[in-house]
Amino acid sequence: MKRSSSLFVPILAFLLVAALAPPAASGSYDNAYPFPFLNTRTLDQYEQFQMQQGLFENGLAWFITTDVNNVKLAFDTYFDYTLYWMGVTYAPKLTHALQGIPEMYVVTNFSQGPVFSAAPADPDTGDNYAGVWKVVYITYKSEAFKRPVTNAHETSGLNPTGLPPSTEADYNPAEWDEATVVMNCPIVALGPLGGPWYPTAADRYRIPQGRVIPDYGYTKIIWLPYWYVYCTDPVTHYVSVRRVIVPDVYEPDTIPEAEQLIPRIGANSAPGLATIPSAAQRLFYFMNDPKPWSQYPVMSSFPNHPYEPWRNAYTDYSPLATYITLDRNIPFYSVVKPPSYLESLLITPAPFPAPPGTMLLEVDRDTQRLNAPILPEWAQTP
Repeated sequence: MKRSSSLFVPILAFLLVAALAPPAASGSYDNAYPFPFLNTRTLDQYEQFQMQQGLFENGLAWFITTDVNNVKLAFDTYFDYTLYWMGVTYAPKLTHALQGIPEMYVVTNFSQGPVFSAAPADPDTGDNYAGVWKVVYITYKSEAFKRPVTNAHETSGLNPTGLPPSTEADYNPAEWDEATVVMNCPIVALGPLGGPWYPTAADRYRIPQGRVIPDYGYTKIIWLPYWYVYCTDPVTHYVSVRRVIVPDVYEPDTIPEAEQLIPRIGANSAPGLATIPSAAQRLFYFMNDPKPWSQYPVMSSFPNHPYEPWRNAYTDYSPLATYITLDRNIPFYSVVKPPSYLESLLITPAPFPAPPGTMLLEVDRDTQRLNAPILPEWAQTP
């Protein structure tokens, strides 16, 4: 019996490696830039988004909206092209991110944008920035004087446009730790729009990966890079190719400079992502070289209903992700697509001559965190 068991492991390893077929033709995205390479010459492999105006520290904050954990809000924004080009994706898993993320204040009965309590690269609040927010609603009382709220500090004589006191406005929830709505709204710019995007004036901030055309101050359109990823339907097991953007990244100081994503893809630095629990995240598997050009990252989950993202029924999807880099001990030409198959390779010993204890795939690093929404669109066939 022991002899049969000892033979099983190398035979299984051989079968798994043999099953990794060479890549098939992948259509119009054959020559796409693989993650994390960035096209810095043209707008190829960029998608346009409508920037929305908010406020931060008495100045303008420009953001995009991609996901929300509330299905009614996702439905209400479906026909509002000003928020997101294909609507907002319903992502209930974001509920697990409520503890510890900063607030976004929405005034319900005064016409203005939301007020953010943190922003990328801000010396005072940047360490809290994650791109996702717990939503606190402010409603002025009927007898109160309604005025703009331009910062997330208490109102005082020196700060007349701060958060109104409870005598003037009602807060929902009254205790902010009891908030239930989480929205994914990465900030892409601070300060007035217009002029060169990047580098910009010292008193402004621009997400480095953003691209614009000359009249962007009027159109409020920003172009962000996207990359192709493999997604597997958990019901049908059909593998498709979808597109992902990565506007926010957290990475510890221990990451070697050559492997840091923030400077490489021009993302916002988002230290707040480090405090978000794993229950609020999906897995973003990235394989190190050597590998074929068509070995895209593998997603552990994704949203369905591409044209009606508010209908997403795959509740394990989240735009937030743990970034896991993998070393390959499989043939160079092999392409891995389904996450279940990938995970089986993580526990399958590599055949001789690999050293004892070596798996076909091995985790290299899992300390980086991404805000990486999958775009709502019709999936492509790999």
